[in-house]
Amino acid sequence: MGNASVDNSVKKSGLKSARLRKYLELCLRACELGERTVHLSVVADDEIHALNRQWRAKDKPTDVLSFSQIEAADDDGFPMDVFPGPKPLGDIIISFETAARQAREIGHSVDQEYRRLIVHGFLHLLGHDHVNGGRQAAKMKREEERLLAYLTQHLEA
Repeated sequence: MGNASVDNSVKKSGLKSARLRKYLELCLRACELGERTVHLSVVADDEIHALNRQWRAKDKPTDVLSFSQIEAADDDGFPMDVFPGPKPLGDIIISFETAARQAREIGHSVDQEYRRLIVHGFLHLLGHDHVNGGRQAAKMKREEERLLAYLTQHLEA
């Protein structure tokens, strides 16, 4: 399985780091990216707000940010990596405050919301996007559903 790390030092996040790491590892496995590494940070709204302002020029908190480390791709679309060893896929950052608020608003558990946000952020690392709608957004939605089903299936096994 892939290498996933979690910085979940915020005590109010609602979930254990081991559980969040499992979600990341399952995403890597489902996408056959076992040689990749991915990192998740769980932060407060003020921290994700600052990052959203700095990197996306949006002056408000958000639920999830993704920072891909895939630099270039060959003709088949596979990343070209120069260095041996595990290859970084990127970093996902989730606001625990926004995740908890959204879980309440949607009416599902905080665990389900973290899964949804991890999958969403993970797909952004792979280059999926939904901002412009249309086929691009539909493709990302299908991939989200596929990965969420994969996680659910393998968590229950």
